[in-house]
Amino acid sequence: MMNISEVLRLGQGSVIELDSKPKEPLEVWVNDRQIARAQTVVVEEKVGARIVQIESPETRLKSMSRIHHDPSRS
Repeated sequence: MMNISEVLRLGQGSVIELDSKPKEPLEVWVNDRQIARAQTVVVEEKVGARIVQIESPETRLKSMSRIHHDPSRS
């Protein structure tokens, strides 16, 4: 798992080690919430991730609002 500061430090040529083989499923998480499913792919000797399912913007926003909602402030 990477935190946002690690993601922001990535640049062209950065390598992210994956614990999966090509075509195995991956989960894409942001702020402790799964936002997508992907699979590893190899294209012309380069490894990447193909997004195969992504949550709708509405679902992602609802998920984010639950993270930032503090009932004690209501």
